[in-house]
Amino acid sequence: MSIPVLTPNIAAALAADVYDTIEMPAGAEFTPATGVLKTFFDFSRQGGAIHGRSGGLLFRRDSGFAVIGKGKSLTPYANSIAIAFRGTQTGYDWLSNTNTRTVTIENQTQAHKGFYELFKSMRPAMEQQLNPLLRNNAHAIVHCAGHSLGGALAQLAAIWIKKFYGNKVALYTFGAPRVGLKNFALQAPGSVDATYRCIHGDDPVPLAPVWPYYHAPYNGQVVRLTADTGIRVSSHKMRKVPHCYQNSARGDWANLISRERLQRQVFLKREDHHKVTFSEYWMNQIWDALTTLLRQSGGASAFVFGLQGLGAGVHSFYDNLAIELEKSGMNQQHSVHLEGLLACMLAFAGKRVIRAIELTARFIRWVFRQVLSVLDRAVRQAIQQVK
Repeated sequence: MSIPVLTPNIAAALAADVYDTIEMPAGAEFTPATGVLKTFFDFSRQGGAIHGRSGGLLFRRDSGFAVIGKGKSLTPYANSIAIAFRGTQTGYDWLSNTNTRTVTIENQTQAHKGFYELFKSMRPAMEQQLNPLLRNNAHAIVHCAGHSLGGALAQLAAIWIKKFYGNKVALYTFGAPRVGLKNFALQAPGSVDATYRCIHGDDPVPLAPVWPYYHAPYNGQVVRLTADTGIRVSSHKMRKVPHCYQNSARGDWANLISRERLQRQVFLKREDHHKVTFSEYWMNQIWDALTTLLRQSGGASAFVFGLQGLGAGVHSFYDNLAIELEKSGMNQQHSVHLEGLLACMLAFAGKRVIRAIELTARFIRWVFRQVLSVLDRAVRQAIQQVK
């Protein structure tokens, strides 16, 4: 059943204006900067800025991360609650991003540990503000929005609110990273009532973390606001520049939504490496070719598709995968496909494709790290541009 949702420009304003909370004391009153948000939602009576604790094991910092507003009477959102989460703005926030291990969350699926721990640090303050708004108001609709890291937090919040309050929930993310493994993405339609995942085709952040993380919902809809013209770090910005999400999120959802691309069977040839560019298209081609190869090789397939979590993180996962792929490369047909895949991965990472590609675990591991490194660098630069 469909529910009343925010328009693209209101959702974008919600995700953009929350960045102003970063230096606000916990509980400080928040006033939106965007006129359309002021028109429909009141943030002055709910409890003020909500702090979250970001960072790694040794370095952690509290800062403003979220706000909650109530729909104004005599507007279409009179019985709605709006929650916004900001994205990465500090080095401490980035340490939360890079913690790519997984943990089990409320819907019993595997999600990014760094994102989830940051969300949990906000939950007590969120409960304090949401309880009087939702406990005796089953018909209220909750709108969760965020950009970048904030989009990941909004997704975790939407799942938690749906499970513990039972209200209808709509989710709006802009340039958000992947949040969980395949089981997380498969359960998303049952955990959230409406999802609008907005991306720029040249934004690197939605490409991370890499597979085996997935966007949710699995094979769902995507709101592609601009085309894939090759990865550009400047395309990640939310506001205050011409090419930003707040400017591109215009019109009606019906005219913006398209189907998420489906995973396909792909075999890459060594000679294909001349065509490879640093783009979303070739990133998808590479991961499709990798999963195709894994499905064809028994041991590696069992290793990956029986995956229940990433207790040691993405890099350790790919180190172990390299060992399994070395075994599959002993099969002549698989070795041709593996050589083509590695050649294209090197080209994607901007490396010269050497004449003799080794099908050893050591070399495969090195190639994986080149791809992970170049993508990580693009994501870091994109986030620094937001700062």
